[in-house]
Amino acid sequence: MGDFSNPDKVKTFISSFNEKYPDITVTVEYLDYSTGDDRILAALSNGTAPDIVLEGPERIVSNWGAKGYMADLSDMWTDEIKRDISKYDDKVETACRNADGVFYEFPLCETAHCMAINLDVFEKAGALKYIDLDNRTWTTDGFVKACRAVADSGLVSTPGVIYCGGQGGDQGTRALVSNLFGAKFTDEDNTRYTIDSSEGISALKLLVEMTKDGSLSSDTTIQASDELKLFASGKTAMSFAWNSSNEKQFAFNSKFDIFPIAFPTDQAQPELCSGIWGFGIFDNGNEAKIENSKKLVDFLCNDDIQSPASVRASGFFPVRSELDAVYIGTPQEETMAPFDQLRRYATDYYSVTPGWAAQRTFWWSTLQKIFSGTIVESALSSYSELANGAATGTISPGETNIRNSSASRVLFISSFSLSYPGVEDIIHGLRDGLSDEAYIHCEFMDSGAISGDEYVNTFYHYICDKYSNIKNIGAIVVAGDNALNMVIRHQNGFFSDIPVLYSNIYSFSLAELADSLGMKGYSLINTVVDNIDLACKIKPDVSKIYVISDNSLAGTALSAYVEGIKTRYAPRKVIIIDTSKYTKSEIKDKLSSLFEECFVIYIAFTTDTSGKTYRYDHALQLVTKNADVPVLSLSWMGNGTLGSISVDYVKLGTQVGYLANDALGMEQPGSYSGIPEKTYTEASFDVAMMKKFKVHRWSLPRSSTYYNGLSTVELLTYIIGGLAIAVVLFAFLMLFYKAENKHRKENEILLKEQNKQITEEAEIDALTGLGNRRLFDRDIEKSLNSGRSFSLFLIDLDKFKQINDTYGHLTGDAVLRETGNRLLTMKERSFVPYRYGGDEFAVLYFHPVDEDVTAKSKEVLKLFDTAIESDTGDVHLNISLGSADFPADATTVEELMHSADQALYYIKGNGRNSSKRFSDVAFHFEK
Repeated sequence: MGDFSNPDKVKTFISSFNEKYPDITVTVEYLDYSTGDDRILAALSNGTAPDIVLEGPERIVSNWGAKGYMADLSDMWTDEIKRDISKYDDKVETACRNADGVFYEFPLCETAHCMAINLDVFEKAGALKYIDLDNRTWTTDGFVKACRAVADSGLVSTPGVIYCGGQGGDQGTRALVSNLFGAKFTDEDNTRYTIDSSEGISALKLLVEMTKDGSLSSDTTIQASDELKLFASGKTAMSFAWNSSNEKQFAFNSKFDIFPIAFPTDQAQPELCSGIWGFGIFDNGNEAKIENSKKLVDFLCNDDIQSPASVRASGFFPVRSELDAVYIGTPQEETMAPFDQLRRYATDYYSVTPGWAAQRTFWWSTLQKIFSGTIVESALSSYSELANGAATGTISPGETNIRNSSASRVLFISSFSLSYPGVEDIIHGLRDGLSDEAYIHCEFMDSGAISGDEYVNTFYHYICDKYSNIKNIGAIVVAGDNALNMVIRHQNGFFSDIPVLYSNIYSFSLAELADSLGMKGYSLINTVVDNIDLACKIKPDVSKIYVISDNSLAGTALSAYVEGIKTRYAPRKVIIIDTSKYTKSEIKDKLSSLFEECFVIYIAFTTDTSGKTYRYDHALQLVTKNADVPVLSLSWMGNGTLGSISVDYVKLGTQVGYLANDALGMEQPGSYSGIPEKTYTEASFDVAMMKKFKVHRWSLPRSSTYYNGLSTVELLTYIIGGLAIAVVLFAFLMLFYKAENKHRKENEILLKEQNKQITEEAEIDALTGLGNRRLFDRDIEKSLNSGRSFSLFLIDLDKFKQINDTYGHLTGDAVLRETGNRLLTMKERSFVPYRYGGDEFAVLYFHPVDEDVTAKSKEVLKLFDTAIESDTGDVHLNISLGSADFPADATTVEELMHSADQALYYIKGNGRNSSKRFSDVAFHFEK
């Protein structure tokens, strides 16, 4: 937004803030609307949400605030500030609080969204006489006549385009329809959607007629951004998606005078949609951070010197009346004057109406239908039913498009080719899940090799031509983001009357959009976190994790996910290498420069900056051959990778098959339980790469599959050879049996002592004296099998690497040894500590069901109140402790470890030196 997207400008704001608050560190990340929602959702689902976000009330208040993610900012809304902000009207104050009166947003700026015309074209076409230039308004009748005059002039290809290819910039089409005959998009209380009124119907009928006679045009494939480019390039004479920010972005390319203007209306005056932007603070459970965040927000919005600079940086207008003159005497004054004049027409901020996100998808879908020939009354009636159902929670959008059918054929469309990892397995699972009566047609977009709007449209027409002649297509199954995006874009064409099911979707927002349009399916379980966690476990001292990705839909979505969770791994750095930005040579150089303490996660690599496309296995080989560090991938492909934790695609495909049976009205197979099965992940590793990078099996998941180990012939050869040696040795021993018989008793005693020593060495950690990982794995398995309830504590030494770096490894060993000693002071039958590995410790704590586990956790923390003595001086050590309960939190070893680990990660991301139970923080990890 304006200069808030300019890092240099923002740095000056942060520097000014630090002059006042030198002890508060501020880091800034920049989001865009293409991936921003996915990044925030990823961060929220992993407990790594940012502290502050700059956005509008529709997200901060109505979305994240309504879901309990935001901190209460009511204390910032003093009576003085309320009076100042509400001097002219109360729309800003109303928008920033929820229905219960809790303020989740503190506002900075506002504007009124308007439209704009090409003044030169209108003047040459003789259309300016239909406009009140002084007040920047025009009547509905004047609008119709002006459009006709411009169309007849032939000066542009079309006077204007009604865009409905996506939800971006939807405020323009909403305002156009609402203003023409005075329709209201929502009711006065902003609780219901009311555009299906007679006024709304009349407005859309008029627009349809204008597109039919050439006074306007419509396009169901272009979005607001496309419309803006057409206007700025002079191909159209008006834009319906204008504001001061768009003027700054697009006007400098224009070779004509742009005239911002209100939407046409037959009412006394137009009503423009308000735009409000401000700050929300995520409630991450850290009161100190929340208070510091409030200080930054207060500084940016209320500081006498900074607040005017903040408003000007936004490119919009202040919400504080005392800053009304913020642009007077500045270079921006002339540019902002027309928009300031139009602010008088701004109405209430109805974007906070419940169900807003779903409504936006229904709205542009409704426009697509209307401008593709659907009767206006019917389309608006359907829109109203869906939008108000979403507002009241009485209609589930995911159920609107799935219905029984007598058709027996399923069309499967994959984003990728059949050779791409997982595609063949999904088809196999789909066949398993479908009824025997169903028939599958398969089509492959192969978007890893070819992409772009032109290709997508060509592929869509190919689908239309081929399958319009094939009867009984009863369900569409799409796999991957590109295929789903194509179906959504053309949902009112070939796909309009066929239920759509999806799988393998990486983008959260794309899946949500599909759900809101009545589609059903399964987003792909994201194994990025699993693989990064594994990298950290294999190499506890790893300092940098490089993620290989690209600008494909899947790559962009997964990169956004990584950006959303990377703070979880601090102080390690998670760095994305976007292959689409580099040449092949530059990619090789980057990979070959990686040093020993790095790890690589391979996500996507379909293209480089030259446009060259890469097959999955070839791209993977390029990475592994040039990066002399371990490489994990999201799908098992070998090719020099260490391995992967990946989705079980067969099970995923089977679940989608069950959904398809419902859509087809067919009986489910005998294996169908009626309850969606959890889509499990599977782990696969290359033994040769494990040896190369010295990776031990104990650091890998228990149920892993291993490749490139000994072959059957080699294994039999070793076994036979071993047996032969054993026979020879046995004969040799028999020869000396009599001679050695007299020493039998002494040998038996010696053997017992040796066995004891071997057992201790195998199960006791030599440094700390605690049970080691081998003993822990055995004991926790036995504990679960016994069915007895217990708690698992996972303990991590805070900033242990810093201790090693500061004092040396000898001191580090002394700290680990003393940690073991202190934990041993608590050891008893009910409290059994282990050294899990590196600086990680574990405890199995057996206790009565009603005992307060938190109290025991605090006892463990208290063990480290006193410093640890060492040859280099006293070392002050803190620990973080995460716990989970069996069977309350998990019923398997893997789930129990993961739950305790999530509690531990929550602590490490929120200040360390504390303990948390999984049950206390589980809501942070819900998806």
